[in-house]
Parts: sequence; structure tokens; C-alpha cells
Amino acid sequence: MSKQNSLSLFTLQKKFGSDNICRKHLFKLRFPNGFVCPKCGNTSYYLISTRNLYECKSCHYQASITAGTIFHKTRTKLFKWFWAIYLCIKDKGGVSALALQKHLNINYKTAWLMLHKIRKAMEDRDNHYYLWLLFERNDFIKNEKEYEVIFQVAIRSQSRKPMFVKIRRIKREDRDKVIEEITNELKQKSQNLGKVGLEINDKERKFINKWLGIVTKNIKESLKGTYHGGCRKHLQRYLNEFSYRFNRRNWEKELFNRLLAACLNTKTITYTELTA
Repeated sequence: MSKQNSLSLFTLQKKFGSDNICRKHLFKLRFPNGFVCPKCGNTSYYLISTRNLYECKSCHYQASITAGTIFHKTRTKLFKWFWAIYLCIKDKGGVSALALQKHLNINYKTAWLMLHKIRKAMEDRDNHYYLWLLFERNDFIKNEKEYEVIFQVAIRSQSRKPMFVKIRRIKREDRDKVIEEITNELKQKSQNLGKVGLEINDKERKFINKWLGIVTKNIKESLKGTYHGGCRKHLQRYLNEFSYRFNRRNWEKELFNRLLAACLNTKTITYTELTA
């Protein structure tokens, strides 16, 4: 993946001002070592500019940069997608669909769908990671409608420092069952800690609990401030978005390209699937 200096709004507009430029950038991300035919592996191709396709000279397979990605069959300009992705990672609180609608001059439905497609890419990317040492906390979120949502926060600690976080929503009707599962998991983990030399003393556990509290507080502030409590149906996606940004807070300069690459490696999700 190509590295990139931190982007400003001015730089973003100057560097990615057209669909053609954006498509070339996606090509570099998808084929960092040059074109490789997905079907036969040949490296020679023709560019069909009228259809934005890359035809293999050997087997004549026609490859599309956006096929099989969140941009698949999109009617929205690619440079607007780049702006949406940038705005998603520009602020640790994210961006709401209403704000994106105003920024990109698109309708609310399109803005809402774009953000959920990007969140799916975030979720799929973090599914590759396993947290080998977990510290868990249960808490509640209340929004304007006064419903309570229990969620589980798990922090991976390496060298006694919090590194990565995963957050799982727990539905109220599943609370007792999940709490029992968590208790059993923690018992198993506590039995295994000594075997791998990761005994946790009271001081270290206090430190981790402090970080869990900070993460929980930030989640609530983000949901309340940007998303006004979040959507009950899609709350897990908002939690996944928060986790994605938190887990990459030390790679801020590369975050734009990282998220673009995640979007290229995630199949799209439709409005029907999201609202079913």
C-alpha cells in the first residue's frame, strides 16, 4: 500500500478533483506492483477508457477497478466517495449523514447509504484481527428515546499498554445468556494467563479499567454528539466505526489510504439489505 502524508481539505481537493484521477489512485492501490489479470495472472492489458475497464491481452478478461468493492455499480462520483472517506476519518467523532449530505451536495438517502458501506469496510477489515488478551466491561448507552443498550468492550493489551479495542453490542433479551458466556470466558482466560506469563496484578488491572472507562466515555460522547444516540438497528456498525478509528490512531497519516484499501477489499451492501 502506498504511504501518504497527512491530507488537508485543500490538498484533498487539489489531488483528487476528478473521477479519472481517483480511478488512477484506486488502480495503484489495487495493483501496487502493476496490473495482474484476476483470471489468468497475465500482466499485459488494454485500457478501455470509454467503459473504464482493463482488458487482459492474454485471456481478454475485462477487469473493473470498482467491481467487488463498496463502489460497485455506484452512481455517485468517485471524488465524492473520496471526500466521504476522508470526512469519516478526519475527526475521531466521524461524520453524520446529514453533515455529509451538506458537504457533498447529495440527498440524505445517498449519504446515509455511503456511510454504511464505508462502515462495512471498517468492520470487515477489523474482523481479521484477534484480541489475544481481553479485558471486558459492560455498560449502558441511553439515547433521546431512553432505550438502554448493553455493550461489551474488549481491549487488547500488549506490553501492558492498550493497543486495540473491539466492541460488541448485547441486546437486552440476550443479556443474561451473554453475561454468563462472558463470565465463563473470563474464567477460562484467567486460568490461561499464568501459562503464558501474563499475570495481571491489581495495579495493572486498575490501569486497564481506567482505559476501559475512557473508551466507554468516548463511545457515548461520539454517539450522542455526532449521531444523536445512534440508530438502534445499526448500533453495532457505529461501534465498529469507533473501533476502527481508535485502533488506527497511531497511523493517522496513512489512514486515508488504509480505509480506501479496505473499501476496495469489501463487497458492497445494498440499501435493501440495510433496511430489511
